[in-house]
Amino acid sequence: MATIGRIKIEDVDTKEARAFKTVGMIGHVEAQEVRNGYTQITVPLTYRLNAADKSDRTFVARFNIKEEWLTEEYARKVKAGTVSGSEAIQYTINVRGLLKGLFNGAGITEGDFDYTRLTNKMVGFRTKPRKDDPSRLDIGAFFTPSI
Repeated sequence: MATIGRIKIEDVDTKEARAFKTVGMIGHVEAQEVRNGYTQITVPLTYRLNAADKSDRTFVARFNIKEEWLTEEYARKVKAGTVSGSEAIQYTINVRGLLKGLFNGAGITEGDFDYTRLTNKMVGFRTKPRKDDPSRLDIGAFFTPSI
């Protein structure tokens, strides 16, 4: 069998996805148990990047949380500083950052994390290239859109 080329497949650069920042409408949010005690939160966001866009696009934001992170007991541990290491980092990114940012950005600043309250709310969001696959995008942050 013949081969072509003189370089290895892994030596060819991957096209990096272009990150963006925009405002979108939240669709039906889902929470699904994945593995190792984590629940994946899936947030479909319908948006248009600019006025020239002729049709809607959808970005699906996904991030993982542990159900125990949303308990009063765990919140006390975080405040007391007894949570450390990678779990503290994950909590900070996924709960303090993404989950709280999603609700605050959608204008929901009180009450529990009831995902059904998010449907059809507007929220600002920013993407970033994935660390393990820069050709794809991950959610970077949620924020309150400017009107």
